[in-house]
Amino acid sequence: MYAFIVRGLVIVASFSSGLMAQTAAPGGPVPYLTSAEPNADKLLADRIRFARDMYTLDAPTTDRLISELRGLTSFQEKYLTESSKSIYRIQLAGTLVTNDANNSETDRAAKQARFRSQLEAIYSRAPMSLSKTTAMVDSMVGPEKAELAHAKMAAIFANKLNGQPFSVAKLDGLIMPPMKMIKQQDVIAQAQPKPATPANPIQPDGKIPPKQNLQPAMPPIAANVPPPAPPSPPRDIKPAPPVADWQSTVDGSAKKYKYTPEQMKVAEKVMAQCKARADALKGQPDADKPLESKDGKHKPMDLLYDELVQRVEALASSEQKAKFAPAATPPAAPTGK
Repeated sequence: MYAFIVRGLVIVASFSSGLMAQTAAPGGPVPYLTSAEPNADKLLADRIRFARDMYTLDAPTTDRLISELRGLTSFQEKYLTESSKSIYRIQLAGTLVTNDANNSETDRAAKQARFRSQLEAIYSRAPMSLSKTTAMVDSMVGPEKAELAHAKMAAIFANKLNGQPFSVAKLDGLIMPPMKMIKQQDVIAQAQPKPATPANPIQPDGKIPPKQNLQPAMPPIAANVPPPAPPSPPRDIKPAPPVADWQSTVDGSAKKYKYTPEQMKVAEKVMAQCKARADALKGQPDADKPLESKDGKHKPMDLLYDELVQRVEALASSEQKAKFAPAATPPAAPTGK
């Protein structure tokens, strides 16, 4: 069954490649999706197409890449949901700056560049970003094939590099289209209150209808309705240990929850993915530069290690986790006099 699904995904990726008929060429268009694509399956097919365009992949490597990307789709969807408000706010800020006559062209360009950099950072941190996919494929094919692929990428993106050296970390910025502008009339409409309906509108015949009770009917009050849950506090993201010690984290969770062999296989795949991305991070100039996330500012390696911990812990079933849930405190016995 799994092999059938994998083959189906390969066909989808191939069909997508043929349908677009826009294989990247030096100096030409770059028809790859940003990680803001809401359809994770469509993004998966696009990433496979990118890998085939840039690398020479055999069937086993392609199957492995599909399998590992498929394991990231739920995390990709969750990340995009959590980032959607930030993306909208950045686009809205860009719209307001563009339409502000008080801004000089120089100030406008500087602010737009800053907003674009913020969007690039959000897209690059996505689990299925183009830069992370490239690091994943690099770890599968080895340094020689990876170097050839990077040279091909540098040629394809030459018109966007503007003479700057190519860097895998900047891939997601290179495929970003012009920043989306929010329709300003929509923003104004949302900000303005709706006009109140007159209490006794005059009809076309000049008659005033009887006064109506405009007070909306109150819904029945439900009994025992619990108060809304408070917002979740930010995660306490701790500094990452050396990458060589990450395996002990995976082994610790497996021992704690008594993972099955099938769960261990998935955990080892997650470990391999995160280690490949960690190895790619080590050579990047911004590896120690804190990134903004919903939990505050943290170094990329710390965020990657925290992702590893979350993904491995998420493999535990509810029954396995139930053994470690805090015991409910029994109600106090009533005291009589």
